Amino acid sequence: MASEFHVWELFMGLMGMFGAMLVVLVFVLLPQHRKHPAELILCIAICDLFLALRFVIRAISFLAHPAGYKRPHSMHLIDDDCTTSVVWATIWETGSLSWNAVWCFNFVYQLRYPSKDTEKLFRFYFLYAVLSIVVLLSVVMGTNTYGLASFGTYEFCGEADRSLHSAAVSMVFAYTVCTMVLALASLVYAHNRLGMLSGPESRSLLVHHSAYVVIFFLLWLGQRTINRFHSHVGVHQVFALFWIAQAFFIAAVRLSEPRVLPALLRKFGMPDSWINRLWPREAVIAFSSQHHDPLLESLVDRDDDLFAESDPDTRTSSFSMSMKKFGQQSSFHGSTGGDGGDNPRGAATWGPDPGIRAELELVDAMGSSEQPGPNRSRLEFDDGPDPDALSIHGDM
Repeated sequence: MASEFHVWELFMGLMGMFGAMLVVLVFVLLPQHRKHPAELILCIAICDLFLALRFVIRAISFLAHPAGYKRPHSMHLIDDDCTTSVVWATIWETGSLSWNAVWCFNFVYQLRYPSKDTEKLFRFYFLYAVLSIVVLLSVVMGTNTYGLASFGTYEFCGEADRSLHSAAVSMVFAYTVCTMVLALASLVYAHNRLGMLSGPESRSLLVHHSAYVVIFFLLWLGQRTINRFHSHVGVHQVFALFWIAQAFFIAAVRLSEPRVLPALLRKFGMPDSWINRLWPREAVIAFSSQHHDPLLESLVDRDDDLFAESDPDTRTSSFSMSMKKFGQQSSFHGSTGGDGGDNPRGAATWGPDPGIRAELELVDAMGSSEQPGPNRSRLEFDDGPDPDALSIHGDM
């Protein structure tokens, strides 16, 4: 039974490593996906990579020498009373939780204050993640909670006392629950905030964030809850296996976000004709990234004139500024075509892109927070040209 579990552990661990490495590969190969907040995704992927690596090493070590041992061996390999296993697990598990919490907070912050640059907060995010690791590692090592644990006849390095009576276990479990609450709160807020918009990009962002939160919540809280309350061995192992591969499932969500996978495949040489056939919107994005939209720009200038007539002392309104930002930073205009290089007109990145944030600014500036926002593919004015003639794709 233990050998069969380790075969699956090896497989799921390799899946997790593969998913995490794909996300790192996107960051390395595609310059436009290095823009903030992509570095937060990179930190999550690195933590998940080393977290999965621990289980791969443990599985290989056990399958190579399945006879067992009398003293605790970290990852069935190092005779050190589980010290290496404890330190490794605490660092990368806490790191993964911390950076996921940071991602959820940053996501909400960008939606709430779309005009503010959250990149300057990275040093505080980093400090939070490091302090979380140091505190939990100190508690775990100081209380001597870990040792030779067992499920049936299978022995391994883990919590010798998995009950919540242990201070270390209680703190780790409480930290996990708090992170899950933050993740769920970010989902609720994203649903309310993005619900003000009606474009396909805002809906896509909400769908992807929802999928991410559901996977993150179920796998982490499920695994921690079952592990703490001594569930049936089989149930625990099934949840543990899926949790080991959680980086793969999260990566699947990340790579399915608009422009990420097509840009990666283009980097590896897939013809544009194939990409445009598989992802039709990529053809529009590639076109719009090479063309200005004179109609939208003329409407921005017209907006300045309208506001100047209503208030001669105000030449630039918040509405106008949002319109200009929308025209210059929209993901349609700032999307990357061709070989996936940098585009100075915008940023193709994870999370709320400049276009979505500009739309939110526009909604806030117009005071319509309780009404549906402007359609991303169609902007309507009370006194302007026929709305059906206005398209941010330009005159195609």
